[in-house]
Amino acid sequence: MPDDAGCEQPGRVGAGRGGGDRQPWRRGLRARAANLAVLGALVAAVSVTVPAAAQDERVLAYVTNVVPGTVSVVDAATGKAVGDPVDVGEEPAGVAISPDGERVYVTNSASGSVSVIDTATQAVLGDALKVGAQPAGVAVSPDNSRVYVADSGSDTVSVIDTGKGENGEVVDSVSVGDSPQGVAVGPDGAEVYVTNTGGGSVSLIDTSTRQVAGEPIDVGGTPWGVTASAKRVYVTDATASGTVKVIDAATRQVVGEPIGVGSQPRGLALTADPARLYVANFASKSVSVIEVGEDTPTVTSLTVGSQPQDVALTPDDSRACVTNTASGNLSLIENTTPPAVQGEPVAGGGTPVDVAIGSVPSG
Repeated sequence: MPDDAGCEQPGRVGAGRGGGDRQPWRRGLRARAANLAVLGALVAAVSVTVPAAAQDERVLAYVTNVVPGTVSVVDAATGKAVGDPVDVGEEPAGVAISPDGERVYVTNSASGSVSVIDTATQAVLGDALKVGAQPAGVAVSPDNSRVYVADSGSDTVSVIDTGKGENGEVVDSVSVGDSPQGVAVGPDGAEVYVTNTGGGSVSLIDTSTRQVAGEPIDVGGTPWGVTASAKRVYVTDATASGTVKVIDAATRQVVGEPIGVGSQPRGLALTADPARLYVANFASKSVSVIEVGEDTPTVTSLTVGSQPQDVALTPDDSRACVTNTASGNLSLIENTTPPAVQGEPVAGGGTPVDVAIGSVPSG
């Protein structure tokens, strides 16, 4: 087993996908919205079994719906909606939950802003924070002090100080590569990794200086999603051939051969071990499950809904949730050996794009 197994908690994948002509997922979404409208009022009561969370916590999934501009909240223990969808900005894309489970950060691609949801009330706090153009991926630092937003239309990363004001304050803007898309914070909080979709590279930001460290890492193709463990950084190449590139976090060099997955892979999620990687294949109606903890990674393919865009794991890694953009629903996967899709998809609240899951204090 390679030395990556057994490392610290992996960084969260940059889940958001921005707006404008730089964002292929937006093509045809409005046309699909009419067919999906009937799903907006439903969240199927799917019977699932998950390990019991602490009595004062609930495990909730937050799902951005680019149409009609809402965030759906789903209880992971029951598969049911928690209240009505939360209205946010125009064309919400990326979503991330704070480590303490008290805040959810949503990038609004068409509004150029970030909405902050209070998980105690499931309501938006104050005014949306203005960031760069077409914000896409978003990630929160492990110490909960900073939020990083990939501004795909500005070629920047906005930095939010969560300790200022009611819902934080934008304190910096860091120039990165062309069309930044995904963003992930390393498990120690020292580095932020940003995929530059238009530049075929990954930028690394030193969080102590809030400056780009060195030259971008050349990964080629169309880098999209990113997640990081202490020793490895995983990047999806959203081309038709579909691969995952692996970067050594210490040397900042691509290592090994690309791992073949489905067509146009987007979001990805890494277990805490970190031994297993889930990849949503947008053009293949599938999720690839990669055993990255093995000497030679093996790949299993699971069939899900149409245009799977993102995937997230529950805090205990017992289950993965996949957003099926064109199907307008969510697929649940049991993180067992072997992994398996559980039951029928859960109906969504519109056109789902990204998902974040966390343990949320009960109100």
